[in-house]
Amino acid sequence: MDGQGAIAWALDIFRALREEAPIGSNSKLTDIELSKSLINKSLPEISNKYIAPTGKPDNYEKGAIWIRKTVKGFINKAIPQIGIILAKEAWKLSNGKFCIMIPVDLRRRNKKITSVGNLTGNLFIEIDKNSTIKDIQKKIIYQLRHYYECMLPKNINIVKYIPIKLLHSSLKKVAEQKNKTGLFTYSSMITHLGRIPVNALCGRGFVGKTWYGANSMSGDDLPPLLVSISETESINNHTNILIGISKPLASKGRLEKIVTAIINEIGLPLLQ
Repeated sequence: MDGQGAIAWALDIFRALREEAPIGSNSKLTDIELSKSLINKSLPEISNKYIAPTGKPDNYEKGAIWIRKTVKGFINKAIPQIGIILAKEAWKLSNGKFCIMIPVDLRRRNKKITSVGNLTGNLFIEIDKNSTIKDIQKKIIYQLRHYYECMLPKNINIVKYIPIKLLHSSLKKVAEQKNKTGLFTYSSMITHLGRIPVNALCGRGFVGKTWYGANSMSGDDLPPLLVSISETESINNHTNILIGISKPLASKGRLEKIVTAIINEIGLPLLQ
């Protein structure tokens, strides 16, 4: 189940509580099956060459920590804007390359599909010191037009034959190497989970006031930093921003510093 699948599942529960017909799920397609049906092209080679927004890891502690902030209103061009903020913070510590990963809902390619499964592809957008919000938007549009989120790694077909224990061991070694070099497959993941009207978050006496989504940030090969954006439409429109970071990159107040930079730069009143 991906983010959009979890949202669809939760909203159906609220529909049932209000005695409305749930939308349900009509597809068992996997992300790989759907991607292959849309484009027969492999993802360009990705190497570990990108810096993290908070610098280099300084320990080998496992796990991640989160901070959630709520701002009034909705963030204009949220993903490009936050991408540039994070890149600028990274370049204060290093002159390396910076790249954001953007999860994309593959259901948008087939509107007939209603599924709570994992149907997510990814875009990889490089940001340089001259990049503007408009530049990043153009890159996103170009990649979407050419189905980049549907492109799969060249070795995807052999993954299912690799024993789970061996796969975990391999991911652990990759994560250890990234921690040693301070270079990653991408610099940050930025996901926009969408906008939900507050009246969809109620039923049988329960009245929701807000919502947000969080990646589990568990496992060995964690994103250097994750920003999750969730919008609530109500009389008091607001946006929840969750910033998660692996512990080796969060020490010495670095997470708090990156959160402060994001909130200050987007310029919306802080509610919580």
